[in-house]
Amino acid sequence: MQLKLGDILPRLIPTYRSIDLRCAIGFHENEWVNLSTVIRFTNQSIYEVENIHSNQAKLFPTIKTPRIAIVCKALPISTWRTLKEQISFGHITLNGLRFKISALDIDSLPSIVAKNPRHIVSEGWNITEASSPNYTSTPLERYESDLMKLGYPTTYNALNIWLQTKITTPLVPELVVAAPIYAKILRNERRTEKTLRIVVEKRRTLKNLNIVVEVLRESVEQAGFQETLQLHSIPLEAQKEVAIIDLRLPAALNADQIRTSLLSVKPNPITLDWSEVSLQKQSKHPLMPKNPLLTLFAKLRDISHIQDDLQKDEWVQVDTFYNAVIWMLSLCGFSVIYLGDRAKKRRGYIRHIEVIGADQLSNSIILGLKPSSENQIEKCVEVLEKIRDAMSDEVGAETQIIPIIFYRRIAAEATKRMSVSRGIILLDSLDLNRIIDLLKNDNIREARRRLGAPTPSRSLS
Repeated sequence: MQLKLGDILPRLIPTYRSIDLRCAIGFHENEWVNLSTVIRFTNQSIYEVENIHSNQAKLFPTIKTPRIAIVCKALPISTWRTLKEQISFGHITLNGLRFKISALDIDSLPSIVAKNPRHIVSEGWNITEASSPNYTSTPLERYESDLMKLGYPTTYNALNIWLQTKITTPLVPELVVAAPIYAKILRNERRTEKTLRIVVEKRRTLKNLNIVVEVLRESVEQAGFQETLQLHSIPLEAQKEVAIIDLRLPAALNADQIRTSLLSVKPNPITLDWSEVSLQKQSKHPLMPKNPLLTLFAKLRDISHIQDDLQKDEWVQVDTFYNAVIWMLSLCGFSVIYLGDRAKKRRGYIRHIEVIGADQLSNSIILGLKPSSENQIEKCVEVLEKIRDAMSDEVGAETQIIPIIFYRRIAAEATKRMSVSRGIILLDSLDLNRIIDLLKNDNIREARRRLGAPTPSRSLS
Protein backbone atom coordinates (compact mmCIF):
# COMPACT_ATOMS: atom_id res chain seq x y z
CA MET A 1 0.00 0.00 0.00
CA GLN A 2 1.32 3.46 -0.94
CA LEU A 3 2.59 5.39 2.07
CA LYS A 4 1.09 8.87 2.44
CA LEU A 5 2.59 11.83 4.24
CA GLY A 6 -0.33 11.90 6.67
CA ASP A 7 0.47 8.29 7.68
CA ILE A 8 4.03 8.94 8.86
CA LEU A 9 4.40 12.65 9.65
CA PRO A 10 2.37 12.61 12.92
CA ARG A 11 4.86 10.04 14.31
CA LEU A 12 7.82 12.25 13.42
CA ILE A 13 6.41 15.65 14.48
CA PRO A 14 7.48 15.22 18.17
CA THR A 15 11.14 15.17 17.04
CA TYR A 16 10.95 18.57 15.31
CA ARG A 17 11.39 22.05 16.76
CA SER A 18 10.86 24.21 13.69
CA ILE A 19 10.14 24.36 9.95
CA ASP A 20 12.70 25.61 7.44
CA LEU A 21 10.49 27.08 4.71
CA ARG A 22 12.13 28.20 1.45
CA CYS A 23 10.13 29.53 -1.48
CA ALA A 24 11.26 30.50 -4.97
CA ILE A 25 8.64 32.84 -6.43
CA GLY A 26 8.34 34.63 -9.77
CA PHE A 27 6.35 37.66 -10.89
CA HIS A 28 4.05 36.51 -13.69
CA GLU A 29 0.92 38.12 -15.16
CA ASN A 30 0.80 40.89 -12.53
CA GLU A 31 1.13 38.66 -9.48
CA TRP A 32 3.65 36.59 -7.57
CA VAL A 33 3.40 32.84 -8.20
CA ASN A 34 5.18 29.88 -6.69
CA LEU A 35 8.01 28.40 -8.73
CA SER A 36 9.17 25.85 -6.19
CA THR A 37 8.70 25.62 -2.42
CA VAL A 38 10.50 23.31 0.00
CA ILE A 39 9.08 22.62 3.45
CA ARG A 40 11.82 21.04 5.52
CA PHE A 41 11.17 19.91 9.10
CA THR A 42 14.11 20.04 11.51
CA ASN A 43 15.04 19.48 15.14
CA GLN A 44 16.99 22.74 15.07
CA SER A 45 15.61 25.78 16.85
CA ILE A 46 14.24 28.82 15.01
CA TYR A 47 17.43 30.67 15.99
CA GLU A 48 19.63 27.94 14.47
CA VAL A 49 17.62 27.87 11.23
CA GLU A 50 17.81 31.65 10.96
CA ASN A 51 21.60 31.39 11.37
CA ILE A 52 21.70 28.90 8.48
CA HIS A 53 19.80 31.40 6.32
CA SER A 54 22.15 34.22 7.40
CA ASN A 55 25.25 32.14 6.61
CA GLN A 56 23.78 31.28 3.22
CA ALA A 57 23.39 34.99 2.49
CA LYS A 58 27.06 35.55 3.37
CA LEU A 59 28.20 32.89 0.91
CA PHE A 60 25.84 33.57 -2.02
CA PRO A 61 24.11 36.66 -3.49
CA THR A 62 20.62 37.25 -2.11
CA ILE A 63 17.91 36.76 -4.73
CA LYS A 64 15.37 39.56 -4.58
CA THR A 65 14.60 41.23 -7.90
CA PRO A 66 11.37 42.68 -9.35
CA ARG A 67 10.86 39.41 -11.27
CA ILE A 68 12.19 36.64 -9.03
CA ALA A 69 12.83 36.22 -5.33
CA ILE A 70 13.73 33.48 -2.89
CA VAL A 71 12.19 33.88 0.54
CA CYS A 72 13.46 31.89 3.53
CA LYS A 73 11.63 31.73 6.83
CA ALA A 74 12.07 29.78 10.07
CA LEU A 75 8.66 28.89 11.50
CA PRO A 76 7.62 27.37 14.84
CA ILE A 77 6.47 23.79 14.47
CA SER A 78 3.10 24.93 15.84
CA THR A 79 2.42 26.77 12.56
CA TRP A 80 2.30 23.55 10.52
CA ARG A 81 -1.50 23.34 10.60
CA THR A 82 -1.84 26.96 9.43
CA LEU A 83 0.65 26.42 6.61
CA LYS A 84 -1.20 23.29 5.46
CA GLU A 85 -4.47 25.22 5.49
CA GLN A 86 -3.04 28.06 3.39
CA ILE A 87 -1.75 25.61 0.77
CA SER A 88 -5.12 23.83 0.66
CA PHE A 89 -6.64 27.20 -0.35
CA GLY A 90 -3.98 27.83 -3.01
CA HIS A 91 -1.77 30.50 -1.49
CA ILE A 92 1.04 31.17 1.00
CA THR A 93 1.62 34.41 2.89
CA LEU A 94 5.24 34.84 3.92
CA ASN A 95 6.93 37.95 5.33
CA GLY A 96 3.86 39.97 4.37
CA LEU A 97 3.98 38.73 0.75
CA ARG A 98 1.16 36.57 -0.61
CA PHE A 99 1.77 34.32 -3.62
CA LYS A 100 -0.20 31.66 -5.50
CA ILE A 101 0.47 27.94 -5.24
CA SER A 102 -1.54 25.01 -6.58
CA ALA A 103 -4.11 24.00 -3.99
CA LEU A 104 -3.64 20.50 -2.58
CA ASP A 105 -4.12 18.32 0.48
CA ILE A 106 -0.59 17.81 1.79
CA ASP A 107 -1.50 14.85 4.02
CA SER A 108 -2.62 12.86 0.96
CA LEU A 109 0.68 13.25 -0.92
CA PRO A 110 2.41 9.93 -1.73
CA SER A 111 5.61 9.60 0.30
CA ILE A 112 8.74 7.51 0.36
CA VAL A 113 11.36 6.86 3.03
CA ALA A 114 14.66 7.36 1.23
CA LYS A 115 18.35 7.19 2.06
CA ASN A 116 19.04 9.33 -1.00
CA PRO A 117 15.97 11.52 -1.63
CA ARG A 118 15.00 12.30 -5.18
CA HIS A 119 14.47 16.05 -4.96
CA ILE A 120 16.22 17.47 -1.91
CA VAL A 121 19.69 17.30 -0.39
CA SER A 122 19.79 15.04 2.67
CA GLU A 123 21.39 16.13 5.94
CA GLY A 124 22.65 12.62 6.74
CA TRP A 125 19.45 11.06 8.07
CA ASN A 126 16.89 9.15 6.05
CA ILE A 127 14.18 11.43 4.69
CA THR A 128 10.45 11.06 4.30
CA GLU A 129 9.97 12.90 1.03
CA ALA A 130 6.69 13.93 -0.58
CA SER A 131 6.28 16.05 -3.69
CA SER A 132 3.40 17.77 -5.42
CA PRO A 133 2.04 16.11 -8.60
CA ASN A 134 2.03 19.59 -10.15
CA TYR A 135 5.14 20.91 -11.88
CA THR A 136 6.14 24.53 -12.16
CA SER A 137 4.10 25.96 -15.03
CA THR A 138 6.15 29.16 -15.43
CA PRO A 139 9.32 28.50 -17.49
CA LEU A 140 12.35 28.95 -15.26
CA GLU A 141 14.46 30.19 -18.17
CA ARG A 142 12.57 33.50 -18.24
CA TYR A 143 14.35 34.45 -15.00
CA GLU A 144 17.83 33.36 -16.04
CA SER A 145 19.02 36.83 -17.11
CA ASP A 146 18.13 38.24 -13.68
CA LEU A 147 20.04 35.49 -11.92
CA MET A 148 23.08 35.69 -14.20
CA LYS A 149 23.43 39.36 -13.29
CA LEU A 150 23.71 38.23 -9.67
CA GLY A 151 26.45 35.74 -10.56
CA TYR A 152 24.46 32.50 -10.90
CA PRO A 153 25.23 30.49 -14.07
CA THR A 154 21.70 29.07 -14.40
CA THR A 155 18.29 29.25 -12.76
CA TYR A 156 18.73 25.64 -11.65
CA ASN A 157 21.99 26.50 -9.92
CA ALA A 158 20.38 29.37 -7.99
CA LEU A 159 17.39 27.31 -6.88
CA ASN A 160 19.53 24.33 -5.88
CA ILE A 161 21.78 26.51 -3.73
CA TRP A 162 18.98 28.29 -1.89
CA LEU A 163 16.38 25.52 -1.71
CA GLN A 164 18.95 22.72 -1.13
CA THR A 165 17.46 20.74 -4.00
CA LYS A 166 18.69 18.63 -6.94
CA ILE A 167 16.87 20.32 -9.82
CA THR A 168 18.28 19.34 -13.23
CA THR A 169 15.29 19.46 -15.61
CA PRO A 170 12.31 21.77 -16.26
CA LEU A 171 10.11 19.22 -14.46
CA VAL A 172 10.33 20.96 -11.10
CA PRO A 173 7.72 20.00 -8.45
CA GLU A 174 5.83 23.01 -7.15
CA LEU A 175 6.12 21.70 -3.61
CA VAL A 176 8.48 19.31 -1.82
CA VAL A 177 8.07 18.25 1.81
CA ALA A 178 11.13 16.79 3.55
CA ALA A 179 10.78 15.23 6.99
CA PRO A 180 14.07 13.84 8.35
CA ILE A 181 13.81 10.62 10.36
CA TYR A 182 15.92 11.18 13.46
CA ALA A 183 16.58 7.49 14.00
CA LYS A 184 19.24 5.54 12.16
CA ILE A 185 21.02 2.19 12.16
CA LEU A 186 24.61 3.35 12.55
CA ARG A 187 26.07 -0.13 12.45
CA ASN A 188 24.87 -3.61 11.63
CA GLU A 189 27.71 -6.12 11.63
CA ARG A 190 28.81 -9.58 12.62
CA ARG A 191 31.32 -9.34 15.44
CA THR A 192 31.99 -13.09 15.37
CA GLU A 193 30.55 -16.04 13.49
CA LYS A 194 27.76 -16.28 16.07
CA THR A 195 27.11 -12.70 17.19
CA LEU A 196 25.58 -9.66 15.56
CA ARG A 197 25.96 -6.10 16.86
CA ILE A 198 23.42 -3.40 16.00
CA VAL A 199 23.92 0.25 16.98
CA VAL A 200 21.01 2.68 16.65
CA GLU A 201 21.02 6.44 17.16
CA LYS A 202 17.69 8.18 17.69
CA ARG A 203 15.96 11.11 19.35
CA ARG A 204 14.27 10.41 22.69
CA THR A 205 11.06 12.00 21.41
CA LEU A 206 10.72 9.35 18.69
CA LYS A 207 8.87 6.51 20.39
CA ASN A 208 7.43 3.05 19.57
CA LEU A 209 10.48 1.80 17.68
CA ASN A 210 11.44 -1.83 17.13
CA ILE A 211 14.50 -3.49 15.67
CA VAL A 212 13.57 -6.47 13.49
CA VAL A 213 16.27 -8.95 12.41
CA GLU A 214 15.57 -11.30 9.52
CA VAL A 215 17.60 -13.79 7.52
CA LEU A 216 17.32 -13.88 3.73
CA ARG A 217 18.13 -16.89 1.58
CA GLU A 218 17.57 -17.86 -2.00
CA SER A 219 14.42 -19.88 -2.57
CA VAL A 220 15.13 -23.51 -3.44
CA GLU A 221 11.76 -23.75 -5.18
CA GLN A 222 11.73 -20.58 -7.29
CA ALA A 223 14.90 -19.12 -8.82
CA GLY A 224 15.43 -15.40 -8.29
CA PHE A 225 13.24 -15.21 -5.20
CA GLN A 226 14.29 -14.92 -1.55
CA GLU A 227 12.83 -16.53 1.51
CA THR A 228 12.64 -14.44 4.67
CA LEU A 229 12.71 -15.71 8.25
CA GLN A 230 12.35 -13.37 11.22
CA LEU A 231 14.81 -14.04 14.05
CA HIS A 232 14.20 -11.17 16.47
CA SER A 233 11.88 -8.24 17.13
CA ILE A 234 13.25 -5.99 19.88
CA PRO A 235 11.58 -2.83 21.27
CA LEU A 236 13.95 0.10 21.82
CA GLU A 237 13.95 2.01 25.10
CA ALA A 238 12.43 5.45 24.52
CA GLN A 239 14.83 7.29 26.86
CA LYS A 240 18.04 6.09 25.24
CA GLU A 241 19.52 8.08 22.35
CA VAL A 242 22.02 5.35 21.49
CA ALA A 243 21.07 1.67 21.65
CA ILE A 244 23.70 -1.08 21.37
CA ILE A 245 22.20 -4.52 20.80
CA ASP A 246 24.24 -7.73 20.76
CA LEU A 247 22.42 -10.76 19.39
CA ARG A 248 23.44 -14.41 19.23
CA LEU A 249 22.89 -16.02 15.86
CA PRO A 250 21.80 -19.64 15.41
CA ALA A 251 24.74 -22.04 15.28
CA ALA A 252 23.68 -23.46 11.91
CA LEU A 253 22.50 -20.39 10.04
CA ASN A 254 21.47 -21.30 6.52
CA ALA A 255 21.19 -17.86 4.93
CA ASP A 256 22.77 -15.49 2.39
CA GLN A 257 22.10 -12.21 4.21
CA ILE A 258 20.96 -10.77 7.52
CA ARG A 259 18.62 -7.79 7.20
CA THR A 260 18.08 -5.42 10.12
CA SER A 261 15.13 -3.03 9.96
CA LEU A 262 14.17 -0.12 12.20
CA LEU A 263 10.37 0.07 12.44
CA SER A 264 7.87 2.57 13.77
CA VAL A 265 5.29 0.08 15.00
CA LYS A 266 2.21 2.11 16.00
CA PRO A 267 -0.47 2.36 14.77
CA ASN A 268 0.91 0.19 11.93
CA PRO A 269 4.49 -0.82 11.04
CA ILE A 270 6.50 1.57 8.85
CA THR A 271 10.16 0.90 8.02
CA LEU A 272 12.33 3.91 8.85
CA ASP A 273 15.79 2.45 8.12
CA TRP A 274 17.35 -0.81 7.01
CA SER A 275 20.74 -2.44 6.63
CA GLU A 276 21.91 -5.78 5.26
CA VAL A 277 24.96 -7.90 6.06
CA SER A 278 26.22 -10.46 3.58
CA LEU A 279 27.09 -13.87 5.03
CA GLN A 280 29.17 -14.82 2.01
CA LYS A 281 32.87 -14.89 2.81
CA GLN A 282 34.83 -12.41 0.74
CA SER A 283 38.56 -12.29 0.20
CA LYS A 284 40.27 -9.18 1.41
CA HIS A 285 42.62 -7.25 -0.82
CA PRO A 286 44.16 -4.51 1.29
CA LEU A 287 45.19 -1.46 -0.69
CA MET A 288 48.25 -0.95 1.55
CA PRO A 289 50.51 -3.41 3.37
CA LYS A 290 49.09 -4.35 6.75
CA ASN A 291 49.89 -1.87 9.50
CA PRO A 292 51.68 -3.69 12.38
CA LEU A 293 50.10 -1.34 14.92
CA LEU A 294 46.65 -2.08 13.50
CA THR A 295 47.36 -5.82 13.58
CA LEU A 296 48.53 -5.66 17.19
CA PHE A 297 45.58 -3.51 18.26
CA ALA A 298 43.10 -5.92 16.64
CA LYS A 299 44.60 -8.77 18.69
CA LEU A 300 44.29 -6.83 21.96
CA ARG A 301 40.98 -5.06 21.39
CA ASP A 302 38.08 -5.37 18.97
CA ILE A 303 38.27 -2.34 16.65
CA SER A 304 34.49 -2.05 16.99
CA HIS A 305 35.08 -0.74 20.52
CA ILE A 306 36.23 2.52 18.93
CA GLN A 307 32.83 2.92 17.28
CA ASP A 308 31.10 2.13 20.58
CA ASP A 309 33.14 4.77 22.42
CA LEU A 310 32.32 7.36 19.79
CA GLN A 311 28.68 7.05 20.89
CA LYS A 312 29.16 7.35 24.66
CA ASP A 313 28.62 10.48 26.73
CA GLU A 314 30.28 9.28 29.91
CA TRP A 315 33.60 10.59 31.21
CA VAL A 316 36.59 8.61 32.45
CA GLN A 317 40.12 9.89 33.03
CA VAL A 318 40.17 10.92 29.37
CA ASP A 319 36.97 11.86 27.57
CA THR A 320 35.70 8.59 26.07
CA PHE A 321 34.94 10.18 22.71
CA TYR A 322 38.39 11.70 22.40
CA ASN A 323 39.97 8.43 23.51
CA ALA A 324 38.28 6.76 20.53
CA VAL A 325 39.39 9.58 18.21
CA ILE A 326 43.01 9.22 19.39
CA TRP A 327 42.95 5.46 18.77
CA MET A 328 41.52 6.03 15.31
CA LEU A 329 44.19 8.61 14.38
CA SER A 330 46.96 6.44 15.80
CA LEU A 331 45.84 3.43 13.77
CA CYS A 332 45.92 5.67 10.68
CA GLY A 333 49.59 6.38 11.30
CA PHE A 334 49.50 9.67 13.23
CA SER A 335 51.40 10.46 16.42
CA VAL A 336 48.71 12.05 18.58
CA ILE A 337 48.56 14.04 21.82
CA TYR A 338 45.36 14.81 23.74
CA LEU A 339 45.69 18.23 25.40
CA GLY A 340 42.21 18.66 26.88
CA ASP A 341 41.90 21.35 29.55
CA ARG A 342 45.68 21.73 29.82
CA ALA A 343 45.62 23.69 26.57
CA LYS A 344 43.30 26.28 28.14
CA LYS A 345 46.23 27.63 30.19
CA ARG A 346 47.86 28.99 27.04
CA ARG A 347 46.94 32.35 25.57
CA GLY A 348 45.48 33.18 22.18
CA TYR A 349 43.47 31.03 19.82
CA ILE A 350 45.83 28.08 20.15
CA ARG A 351 44.43 27.40 23.63
CA HIS A 352 41.21 26.08 22.03
CA ILE A 353 42.96 23.13 20.37
CA GLU A 354 42.29 19.85 22.18
CA VAL A 355 44.04 17.29 19.98
CA ILE A 356 47.24 17.62 17.99
CA GLY A 357 48.74 15.02 15.69
CA ALA A 358 51.65 14.67 13.30
CA ASP A 359 52.59 12.37 10.45
CA GLN A 360 56.25 12.46 9.51
CA LEU A 361 55.81 10.37 6.37
CA SER A 362 53.53 12.95 4.71
CA ASN A 363 54.86 15.96 6.69
CA SER A 364 51.41 16.97 7.92
CA ILE A 365 49.94 17.99 11.27
CA ILE A 366 46.39 17.73 12.63
CA LEU A 367 44.64 20.33 14.79
CA GLY A 368 41.46 18.93 16.36
CA LEU A 369 38.41 20.37 18.11
CA LYS A 370 35.12 18.88 19.33
CA PRO A 371 31.98 21.08 19.42
CA SER A 372 29.42 20.13 22.04
CA SER A 373 26.50 21.06 19.77
CA GLU A 374 25.86 21.93 16.13
CA ASN A 375 25.49 25.63 16.82
CA GLN A 376 29.10 25.64 18.06
CA ILE A 377 30.50 24.25 14.81
CA GLU A 378 30.76 27.63 13.09
CA LYS A 379 32.72 29.02 16.07
CA CYS A 380 35.09 26.03 15.84
CA VAL A 381 35.53 26.72 12.13
CA GLU A 382 36.46 30.33 12.86
CA VAL A 383 38.97 29.28 15.54
CA LEU A 384 40.60 26.68 13.29
CA GLU A 385 40.81 29.15 10.40
CA LYS A 386 42.70 31.64 12.57
CA ILE A 387 45.06 29.05 14.01
CA ARG A 388 45.76 27.55 10.57
CA ASP A 389 46.54 30.98 9.09
CA ALA A 390 48.69 31.99 12.06
CA MET A 391 50.68 28.74 12.04
CA SER A 392 51.26 28.56 8.28
CA ASP A 393 54.23 30.93 8.44
CA GLU A 394 55.70 29.14 11.47
CA VAL A 395 55.66 25.59 10.10
CA GLY A 396 56.52 26.51 6.50
CA ALA A 397 54.82 25.89 3.19
CA GLU A 398 56.15 22.32 2.94
CA THR A 399 54.11 21.23 6.00
CA GLN A 400 50.39 20.61 5.52
CA ILE A 401 48.09 21.78 8.33
CA ILE A 402 44.91 19.70 8.60
CA PRO A 403 42.24 21.36 10.79
CA ILE A 404 39.53 18.84 11.79
CA ILE A 405 36.28 19.16 13.72
CA PHE A 406 35.25 15.90 15.39
CA TYR A 407 31.47 15.95 15.94
CA ARG A 408 29.81 13.08 17.79
CA ARG A 409 26.41 13.46 16.11
CA ILE A 410 25.21 13.72 12.51
CA ALA A 411 25.78 17.20 11.11
CA ALA A 412 23.43 18.98 8.72
CA GLU A 413 24.52 18.95 5.09
CA ALA A 414 24.54 22.77 4.99
CA THR A 415 26.91 22.83 7.97
CA LYS A 416 29.25 20.40 6.22
CA ARG A 417 29.28 22.51 3.07
CA MET A 418 30.02 25.61 5.12
CA SER A 419 33.05 24.00 6.76
CA VAL A 420 34.35 22.57 3.46
CA SER A 421 34.03 25.97 1.77
CA ARG A 422 36.35 27.36 4.45
CA GLY A 423 38.91 24.57 4.21
CA ILE A 424 37.97 22.80 7.46
CA ILE A 425 37.27 19.05 7.61
CA LEU A 426 34.10 18.23 9.55
CA LEU A 427 33.89 14.57 10.57
CA ASP A 428 30.51 13.75 12.06
CA SER A 429 29.21 10.47 13.47
CA LEU A 430 28.65 8.96 10.01
CA ASP A 431 32.12 9.96 8.75
CA LEU A 432 33.88 8.65 11.85
CA ASN A 433 32.10 5.31 11.61
CA ARG A 434 33.07 5.01 7.93
CA ILE A 435 36.73 5.57 8.81
CA ILE A 436 36.59 2.83 11.46
CA ASP A 437 34.99 0.48 8.91
CA LEU A 438 37.87 1.24 6.54
CA LEU A 439 40.35 0.34 9.29
CA LYS A 440 38.55 -2.95 9.86
CA ASN A 441 39.09 -3.75 6.18
CA ASP A 442 42.78 -2.71 6.34
CA ASN A 443 42.06 0.16 3.92
CA ILE A 444 44.35 2.63 5.65
CA ARG A 445 44.96 4.58 2.46
CA GLU A 446 41.29 5.57 2.13
CA ALA A 447 40.96 6.20 5.89
CA ARG A 448 43.88 8.64 5.73
CA ARG A 449 42.40 10.33 2.68
CA ARG A 450 39.17 11.00 4.58
CA LEU A 451 41.28 12.56 7.33
CA GLY A 452 42.78 14.89 4.75
CA ALA A 453 46.26 13.36 4.94
CA PRO A 454 48.33 12.81 1.80
CA THR A 455 49.24 9.19 1.15
CA PRO A 456 52.98 8.76 1.69
CA SER A 457 55.09 7.06 -0.92
CA ARG A 458 56.29 4.63 1.76
CA SER A 459 53.92 2.21 3.45
CA LEU A 460 52.80 2.60 7.03
CA SER A 461 54.88 0.08 8.88
